[in-house]
Amino acid sequence: ATTEIYTLSLPTLFRSWTVRAIMRFLFILSCFVFSSLLFSKDFYVNKINFTGLKYFSPEFILNRIELDSKINGVKFFERLVELEIFDHIDIELENNQLTINVIEKPFVKNVTIHGEPDDLHIKSLLIDFRIKSGEFYDDALLKLFKTRVIEYYVSQGFNDCRVDIRTYLDKNKNAVEIVFNIKKGDLLTVKEILITGNNIHDRKMLLSLFATAKSNWLSWFTKSDIYYKGKILADLRKIRTLYLKEGYINFQINFVKIYLSKNKKKVSVLVDIF
Repeated sequence: ATTEIYTLSLPTLFRSWTVRAIMRFLFILSCFVFSSLLFSKDFYVNKINFTGLKYFSPEFILNRIELDSKINGVKFFERLVELEIFDHIDIELENNQLTINVIEKPFVKNVTIHGEPDDLHIKSLLIDFRIKSGEFYDDALLKLFKTRVIEYYVSQGFNDCRVDIRTYLDKNKNAVEIVFNIKKGDLLTVKEILITGNNIHDRKMLLSLFATAKSNWLSWFTKSDIYYKGKILADLRKIRTLYLKEGYINFQINFVKIYLSKNKKKVSVLVDIF
């Protein structure tokens, strides 16, 4: 009797919906490399056995992957992966009997957010990344969610955003409770904007083009002193447009430097132009 075993441990990265296409390619490639006997040709099976199933029946799995009597190894493994319900797959083929040993992904039992529970953007991200009760737990999606939350608050002018994620696994129920603790940090404000290298236009005139301004007595109302990268880049495009319209085709912005104050609440912006 010949036994061919192929073990698949799905890497965290490959379980992310953002890299699904890459996952399929590398997974199929690995099938050829590690299991040449099983994938060299189509094969027939008399019986398919599953071990490790807790919440899904063998009938459910087989109906989803739509097997024929003659099995193509590549398509078979690809369809198992596309179900996105397994953390681990181990395959054994012996005497035309296929044994599939699996570990199912745990379910998300509950999601709790501390810090910013009412932020609509955060709620939207949770939906986008399928992080809610009843969905499968996916560590890769949690990491992507954390990155997007930090990027969002930074884009809104907050400094030192922190996202702490705690997970609690109930092994008996194969369910995970997720707890987020989000601290968006303090708003960064602009202390001053310096422009060097300018020999044509008055500095005050150039600064008047900026939507960003240093803190003043009206800042509490206008919010113009809040610093974030997107607004500064838009301001720099205005300067560039001005010079190009005036015929200075060699105009360029040499560099932009941001200096953070000791208390990490204010920034000084230095722009050098040529």
